[in-house]
Amino acid sequence: MKALGVICGKASIGYTLLDGDAAAPMEEEELIVPGSRTARGEQLAWLLDEIEQVIRRLQPDVVWMKVAGAGKFKASRERYEVEGVVQIAGHHLGLECRAKGSEQLRVAAGVDKAAGAYNALLEDPDIAARGKKHDRSERFLIARIALTSRG
Repeated sequence: MKALGVICGKASIGYTLLDGDAAAPMEEEELIVPGSRTARGEQLAWLLDEIEQVIRRLQPDVVWMKVAGAGKFKASRERYEVEGVVQIAGHHLGLECRAKGSEQLRVAAGVDKAAGAYNALLEDPDIAARGKKHDRSERFLIARIALTSRG
């Protein structure tokens, strides 16, 4: 089974693909950025084309995306737009994209509710070893949860 873990930015899509069991090494990871395209519609169309190509090429069985939380400083209209692009790409290719917040990911990982429980998942040595950049290790975590979860 292949799982694609995705986190979107205001004008980017980062992904990590895991193949096999949860301990499997990363098969591929990348950050897709539209470069010098300045018109928002052009950026979103380019991101849609790129993520569709990635999904076709990698052929994941599941796509899980961490969505921005609500409230001040947690999200932006631009990030919501990019998250929508990923869901549209999944729809175009007949693949459900599961959008999960931090709390839903914690539950899917089978971790009891406690203050800082999701962040504690990121501090796991196997997750933290995936990279110094928070998003990189978090994408790995999302893909790993997708591989081991049923929901």
